[in-house]
Parts: sequence; structure tokens; C-alpha cells
Amino acid sequence: MADVAPETPATARIASAILPCENCGRETPHRILRVRPAATGPGAVVRGVARCRECRFTHPFESASARTRRVRLIVSTDDVSSRTDIDLPADRRIQVGSGLPDFDPTLRIRRIDASGGRPVPEAHGRDVDTIWMAPVPGSSVALSIILGRETRTRRLPSDPAQQYEVGDEFEVDRIPLRITAIRARGQTWRRPGDRFSAVDVQRLYARRNAIPPAGRSDWRTERERPSSAPSDRSASARSRSGPGVTRKRTAPRARTARSGATVHRSSLS
Repeated sequence: MADVAPETPATARIASAILPCENCGRETPHRILRVRPAATGPGAVVRGVARCRECRFTHPFESASARTRRVRLIVSTDDVSSRTDIDLPADRRIQVGSGLPDFDPTLRIRRIDASGGRPVPEAHGRDVDTIWMAPVPGSSVALSIILGRETRTRRLPSDPAQQYEVGDEFEVDRIPLRITAIRARGQTWRRPGDRFSAVDVQRLYARRNAIPPAGRSDWRTERERPSSAPSDRSASARSRSGPGVTRKRTAPRARTARSGATVHRSSLS
């Protein structure tokens, strides 16, 4: 068993690592006990003493630091793209259609630009300039919730094999919704029965499907008094099915002609 020396400043920076254990015969977590001074820079070899956390075996180790390359990463979601820079291991091989470790698993590489901007189907990290990524088709679909004059948009988690049909009902944030239209294959489908899988859906349009009706404000629970003046002044009660108040018929009034003479109505027997 190797001697255990006090930790050096370098040891404080490298507290633990996954290293091959001579006793366990596999890679296990190790506690770094001592690091020998070594050259720095890409490809520098790190040497020291470590103790296996599983079997407690202490042994010397030697590990070359992995070289990395700074590459540009562009993630596109719908019509929005975000750009960032990441460190990619120089020896890591990536290809179109695969994902990247420690990234959202729903994201997949859609394009790889090698040095000089030339698109390639696969490459090692040392030859990559830009990586383009986008969500897996069908892993989520765009949803527009129409609530009267207000429209809310969000991403609806989905399975690529899931089917959506005009007229389907579902809930989002405890709001009952009904699909009124589906945007797919470059056009909008509105007829009941139009059906598409999630990978073909570009956007779902849905309205509220419960009391209150779609696109309206909440219904009032209490009744309001009539606001019309004649109703307020009416002293005669009547039921909804009643004929109303019967008034006595009176004789017609005399009309006055333009010349000022009085014209009386008469009836012929």
C-alpha cells in the first residue's frame, strides 16, 4: 500500500475522480490523495495517489486530461433559436440524429458544420465548428388555447406516436379543452375527424369546452334585476306564460287635418 501524503493545493482542486481500480478490476469512484506536479496544457498527464471508495484500496494512478474544443451550439424550438458555446471533447464522435450527454434528452442533432462551415453527417469534436439541435419531432406540440380575446400558447408534452383529432377533448391546467383545428402538412384542418400523429402536427388550436362557454367570461351565479326603465316602473305583475294586463278599449281620438278642420272617424254599417 502506498504511503498517504498530506493533500497539496492541487489535491484540493481534484477531490475525486472515476479511475480504474486494480483491486476491483473496474472503474470506480476514487478519492484523490496526492497529485504530483505535472505539465499543464492540452493532453497533460496527471499522476498521483488515489483511494478507491468501494474497496478502500490505495494505489498510484496516471490519467491524461481530455482535450476539448470550443464549439458553437444552436438550439431551435419552433421559430426561436438560442446560441451558446460548449466545450466538446476532442475525441468524442458525434453524428446527426444523436443527442449530447448532459443535455435535454428530447433534443437531437439536426446538422453538424465542420471547420470552414461544411455540413457533415458525423465528425469528431476536434473537427466540429457548429452543432444545430432541435426537439425530437412529436416529443411536444405547440398549443394555442383560445379564451375569448385572449390566446395562450404553450408546449404540450406528447409521444411521437400519439394521435390528435379535431373534436378531441383533454385538460390543460385543469381547463377542459376541445381541439377545434390542427395545423399539419402546411395547412389548417378544421373538419371533425381530421386526424394526425404528433410528428406531423405543427400546432393545435383548442377552445374551452365547459361552463362558461368557449371564449366567454364566467357565468354569474346570481340573477340581476332588469335594467330597462319600463320594467322597473311596471306595477302589474305577469308570469312568463300569462297574456299580460288587459286594458279597456277606448274610442279613437279625432284627427286634425292640415287645414285645421277636425276629421271624425265613422263606421259604415
